[in-house]
Amino acid sequence: MPTTRAARAAAALLASSSPAAAAAAASAPALAATALLALAGPAAAAVVELTWSIGWVDNINPDGLAPRRVIGVNGKWPIDPIVATLGDTLVIHATNKLDVDTALHAHGLYQNGTTYYDGAAGITECGIAPGSTFTYNIPIQQTGTYWLHGHRYGQYVDGLRTPLILRPQNQTRLKFDDEIVLSLSDWYHQEHKPLNDFFLSIFNPTGKEPIPDSGLINHSANTVVKVQPNKTYLVRVVTMSALAMFNFYIEGHDLTVVEVDGEDVEPFPAASVPIAAAQRYAFLFTAKNTTDFNYRIHADMDMSMFDSPPASLNPFVNATLQYSPTAPMFAAPADQAPDPTAFDQTQLVPVTPIAPYSNDQSVRYDTVFQLFDDGANHGAFNETIFRFGDVPPVLTAMTMGNLATDPRAYSPFNQVVVTEHLKGIEIILNNMDAGKHPFHLHGHKFQVVAMGSGVYDPVAGAANITALKNPVRRDTIVVPTRGYAVLRFYADNPGVWFFHCHIEWHLEAGLASLFVEAPLEMQRKIKVPNSINEQCLLLGKKVSGNAMGYNDTTTFPGLSMSRVYPTGFGAKGIVALIGCIISALVGLGTVVWYARADTTPGKPASR
Repeated sequence: MPTTRAARAAAALLASSSPAAAAAAASAPALAATALLALAGPAAAAVVELTWSIGWVDNINPDGLAPRRVIGVNGKWPIDPIVATLGDTLVIHATNKLDVDTALHAHGLYQNGTTYYDGAAGITECGIAPGSTFTYNIPIQQTGTYWLHGHRYGQYVDGLRTPLILRPQNQTRLKFDDEIVLSLSDWYHQEHKPLNDFFLSIFNPTGKEPIPDSGLINHSANTVVKVQPNKTYLVRVVTMSALAMFNFYIEGHDLTVVEVDGEDVEPFPAASVPIAAAQRYAFLFTAKNTTDFNYRIHADMDMSMFDSPPASLNPFVNATLQYSPTAPMFAAPADQAPDPTAFDQTQLVPVTPIAPYSNDQSVRYDTVFQLFDDGANHGAFNETIFRFGDVPPVLTAMTMGNLATDPRAYSPFNQVVVTEHLKGIEIILNNMDAGKHPFHLHGHKFQVVAMGSGVYDPVAGAANITALKNPVRRDTIVVPTRGYAVLRFYADNPGVWFFHCHIEWHLEAGLASLFVEAPLEMQRKIKVPNSINEQCLLLGKKVSGNAMGYNDTTTFPGLSMSRVYPTGFGAKGIVALIGCIISALVGLGTVVWYARADTTPGKPASR
């Protein structure tokens, strides 16, 4: 059960009819986590303890269109939001009642010193075996707006997701009267597995993603948020979608951005903000001074994210900002909806200034979607599909000694980057695809030091980066269609960190890579709990060695490089084509010869 403080806070957040008073988010880089905890003070720390039984819940119908089963907690869905305070420890006793393994990822948390609790199945753990219990002990080293979700088999698409709010000990930066938490999500009437099975099949060669059936705000199509005149509210918005991107605004109200992905920023006015899967924002707004009207809260879906959406999909996802239960709805002119493309996230200024990190090590990822030799359309970095091995990389890093510094130990067939400790790392993302992609880095907030269209030119871009004083920091970035983004982070958090597209279908398609940060430092400072190994053994996985359990960088039975399906004609194709042409000519000649044979009436045709 949660502590009394956390229980009261979570209960308050659940009551959308009376949003709880709370604090705004503040955050710091992972290097500053120790300093933040010192400021919190040892007497303030608490254990926020939760006991979760994860299993299916039947007959859930949040959009009122089709009931289905979902993955919930303790027989209930939606899952209660989680609230903790800087310096606390979040303890989750998770019992898996599903028939497959599961895992829980606290999205955006540094997990400094506890990479093994990051919850990415196949990366930092093997997963929680069916019928077993695993305990996460997560240190709260930052503040802000986050979420906790399943990180196995797309289980968050089936409902395993909830907001995670991390508060400072003392709120002094922002002034507001009350707090509202809003989750934005897309909703599918089918379960994830059959949708994903078709998505990654030979019957879907173009790679068309499953399109949601509806959109939800706070897990409902009919959410009501009550407000009082003249009060100022802090609104935390968490996007928990599988694919959809939302344009967020409130009719008739001015929004001021004060936080992005848990990072405090200087107040920045915004009429409408596009928010992609896994991104979060916090806003301030002041209520009207009358109760004459109620207003719509908009989370309108960006239809450019969908390939041929059906006419039945309603892109206008709304909740009600209610001043009075008897007031009419404000009639906003349809042609005056704010333009979300006017919002420029690179103009956001972090409250804690940090100049661009040095470029000590740079990696370039070209994002493509192509047909591969298994007949399916996959997402890939540099034409490489990410595949999981038998040993989670965190255990490879801890058990391979000096070989842990060799990227091949984690699979020579994946995109793997091994970094040194306390170095600046640059990621160049060139999106060659016709769609937008939200990329998320575990264990860090990165600086967004460049964005644009086309392919990034590092020579021309270097001077622009040097001129930056305090670039925006976040943990999930949308790379534009046929454009680029350049990210930098500081390798101050030894661990194994997943980097992937947070469109869930694209992660399942292999659009991911791995950063192994300071593996020798990991071996010196980190001790992996026995419970990690125990779960691996329950699942029939190995707990040491390279990706397939061998103590070298060359032996990987069962793993191989996926190849892009060939275009044009190779040698075998040319030979086959020539053979077909010869056969066709012989056949045509036979037909002509037969037609010209002697066919005098009364006389059998000559052969």
